[in-house]
Amino acid sequence: MNLRLGDNDHRTIISYSHQTSDGYRQQSQMRRDVASWETLLKAATNRHIHAYILYSDLYYQTPGALTLAEYNKDPRMARPGSATQPSAIQAKAAIFQKNFTAGFSNEYHFNAHWQNTTAVYGAYTDFTNPGIRVYELRQEPHFGGRSVFQYKTELGATSLQVNAGAEAQKGFSKRAIMPISWARRIPWRRMTGWATGSTLAFCTGRPEIPGRLDLDGGSELQ
Repeated sequence: MNLRLGDNDHRTIISYSHQTSDGYRQQSQMRRDVASWETLLKAATNRHIHAYILYSDLYYQTPGALTLAEYNKDPRMARPGSATQPSAIQAKAAIFQKNFTAGFSNEYHFNAHWQNTTAVYGAYTDFTNPGIRVYELRQEPHFGGRSVFQYKTELGATSLQVNAGAEAQKGFSKRAIMPISWARRIPWRRMTGWATGSTLAFCTGRPEIPGRLDLDGGSELQ
């Protein structure tokens, strides 16, 4: 489903999709829902604002691997249990994954030569995987931003474009993995956490002489 509203100066797009599948094997059903909102606003003749939100909810069952003898007996069966572990059906083995992303960007033209585009985003992933042997849980928020200045000019028959800017990203992750038999007995607050991040500054240039030269070059610092 897609709903489009507005005009060229202010457009809004709302979309939603739903997908399901019973799967070929036992314990292989799937369901996915995705919803998004996006807007583009022409705030002035030299300024454009873009914002979006995306949410997805994915669930799919995992039937597990089969031995050759099990496959020959019934290729559609889920992995059976044993004396030491449950079957895929008993464990309700599956992936549960929810994602949320939101972003904002601003494009501003100072004059005929200079412009700046700045964007920021934030995202969060919630991942749960009850499996046959282990139970895994992950929580992963992260965010970032990027700003780029662009300069364009014409020098006779030669055109020149220079881009310079910087970007940064930061993430925080928490994870827990334990035997499936422990999953409901140990508090999930005992999760291992760590942080990741990166920064980057860059500058690129592109001179172009029609029919003669088209060259790209640049440098970056991380």
